[in-house]
Amino acid sequence: MTWAERIELAEKTGTFTHWDRTRVAEWITCAVGEKHGLAWGEHSAELATLGMEFFHAVFANDIASAKRSHDMIQRVGEPESAPAPAPVVVEVTELVEV
Repeated sequence: MTWAERIELAEKTGTFTHWDRTRVAEWITCAVGEKHGLAWGEHSAELATLGMEFFHAVFANDIASAKRSHDMIQRVGEPESAPAPAPVVVEVTELVEV
């Protein structure tokens, strides 16, 4: 079961399970480890902060905060979305018969 599935179940039941709290306490089985496969010490400060926020949210049974942290963990390392290219505008000033 993934963390997305655990969060969805917690939203339905109103609580995280004991098993969820056990899994979130281990770096490799928490949301950061699940997504990025990194052991403790192999991650950025950003991932460490998000991982701790996620950990605390699960332990506090704060499902909304856990979901927010999880979503942010999922986005770390993804390329920024490129802005849409500007539209090309062509002005026709004269028609030529061929």
